[in-house]
Amino acid sequence: MGLITEWREELANTLWPPRCVLCLRLLEEGDSCVHHALPAGLGGPRCPRCYARLPDAIRDGTLCAGCRLHSPAFDQALACWDYWEQPIAREHILAAKHRGRAELWRQLGVRLGGLLNSSANERPLLVPVPSHLSRKIERGHDWVASLARAAAMRCDGEVISALKK
Repeated sequence: MGLITEWREELANTLWPPRCVLCLRLLEEGDSCVHHALPAGLGGPRCPRCYARLPDAIRDGTLCAGCRLHSPAFDQALACWDYWEQPIAREHILAAKHRGRAELWRQLGVRLGGLLNSSANERPLLVPVPSHLSRKIERGHDWVASLARAAAMRCDGEVISALKK
């Protein structure tokens, strides 16, 4: 992290002390909300291509049955969390999506950017799938674009708007 980024973060924490993004409980420095901390990562063995959960008896790095039968058009997928297996991650996503919590998109994007940073061989290119106009109006913003921008800032990636709804 650069000196300017550290200085900005320190100033922001002084002016707006950190709080839990879900319950808004005031947090001490370096503390996280015991009830709402995002999981550190995914558990269990995963398919290296689509990142689907594999049965515990299968070793990590083995292709899942779906990828063996019908190879996807991509080389590799990455995932920060499992939406169904990790309810706290699901809570964060749903709160950001349906309760207008833009700060949650930044937090989720930073985590995604960190994952991209640690696994990308090249500068990541993020192409967000645009939300439908009615969803943008309903939610007040395009949350997918917010997530992509936060991730790109964290991993020095680039966001391009190449898709249309």
